[in-house]
Amino acid sequence: MAGEFTLRSLLKSSLLYGLSDILLKLIGFFLVPIYTRVMLPEQYGVVGYTNAVTQVLTPVLGLGIVNCLPMLFFSHQDEARRRLVSTAINAVLGFGLLLALTLTFFGGPLFALVAPDVPFAPYLVITIWVSLFAGFNLLPLGLFNIQNRPAAYLAFSVGLALLNVVSALVFVVGMKLGALGVLYALLVSSGVGLLIALFILRRSYLPVIDRKLLASLLALSLPVLPHLLSGTLARFVDRILLANLSTLATTGMYSLALVLASPVTVIMGAAFAALGPMYYKRAAQDDPALAEDWSRLGTLYFLVGALAALGLSIFSGEVLALFAPGQYGDARLLVPLLAVSQLVLGLYWLATPAIGHARKTWIYPVASTVTLAIGVICNLLLIPVLGAAGAAWATLASGLVQLGLFFAYSQRCLRVRYDYRAIGLIALLCYAAFLACSHWWPEGGIVWRVIGIKLLVLLGAALAALLVAVPASRCLTVLQGVMRGYRIRD
Repeated sequence: MAGEFTLRSLLKSSLLYGLSDILLKLIGFFLVPIYTRVMLPEQYGVVGYTNAVTQVLTPVLGLGIVNCLPMLFFSHQDEARRRLVSTAINAVLGFGLLLALTLTFFGGPLFALVAPDVPFAPYLVITIWVSLFAGFNLLPLGLFNIQNRPAAYLAFSVGLALLNVVSALVFVVGMKLGALGVLYALLVSSGVGLLIALFILRRSYLPVIDRKLLASLLALSLPVLPHLLSGTLARFVDRILLANLSTLATTGMYSLALVLASPVTVIMGAAFAALGPMYYKRAAQDDPALAEDWSRLGTLYFLVGALAALGLSIFSGEVLALFAPGQYGDARLLVPLLAVSQLVLGLYWLATPAIGHARKTWIYPVASTVTLAIGVICNLLLIPVLGAAGAAWATLASGLVQLGLFFAYSQRCLRVRYDYRAIGLIALLCYAAFLACSHWWPEGGIVWRVIGIKLLVLLGAALAALLVAVPASRCLTVLQGVMRGYRIRD
């Protein structure tokens, strides 16, 4: 255990998780120019809507159990741990299959109320089963994360993504099935993933459902489930309401802008994937230095997210010119605002381990329900006036509410004195850099001179922000910590 909580080990795990997520996004970006060239914005809007439905259904079909495994995993050993994992597997499969069948046969009227323009069969029927398969595939990924096996996490997630690319090329490009081809590709890749997941989990599997362990899981997951549902709805209510209050073409434009902004959460998610298990292990050991270390890591975590949001914001025009034809050009105007929204979402994750370790999971649905309500109200008010920009502003507003509520509750569970001065200065530096580049959008394609100017501004802002986050007097110490594996508090 001595070497588990070092800067070097955290950096190594973060890089592997980051490589996984970056490869996934690169694979996704590879599909964007294919989709946008063979599908009209209306069809891309259907893809964005069904993706939103998948994200909403996935936690419901799995009862939120995967998200609660880390809270109990380290409290059990050997056979008890195996029974815990097996109980989770059987519960997720049994309940998910039952609900998927129910929705397939009786869910048509319910979905018609939300988006009557999207046919229930075959689009939403396929989406239901993609959600079931994808939800089960989270089990091996969750176990790889808990067990600190980022290489296995990388292989499983990237392998399924590559299979999805091959399937998409067959169904979307070869067979020209449009949005339906996208769903067929997801069904194939997630279905194969289910079979692989069952093979991976066979060594941990027992054909049992331990009632006591299931009760412990459900005691944590059922309060979390409304949070997962409302939290996911809060993130996807923008596209759902855009499809109703605006047009599918606008929804497609917005969905593309969100894809371009999503690397912010990919990068922050990679860092948090390494930080989360560290928090739970050290909290279980009552480590007195956890709060101080979490504060230092929090500043670096914000730095990484802020620089990612800045880079995507100032280069969104160039990226869009590479990945989409001219009819999607206005999507670049939405990227900066959505990148900030993704940064806020990543920061909220930092507050969740303290609440989870304290077993106060009732806080999750309370805070996320308020967040969802704010998001719905803001979208209903702003979309009719501002269109896609209104949805982006609503997303940011609801994200800020969620961030404030979770941080307020987390501070009651573990008092962490964050360096708000450094965080504020980093935010101001990044905003100033964005303003410096905001008048240099290239016209008519990529202009290398403009790219060079933006790159210099980005590098200058990154250096200045780094010196704010890690004062020059401590830079050498931090570097030594990374190279030699010092513990975080050193």
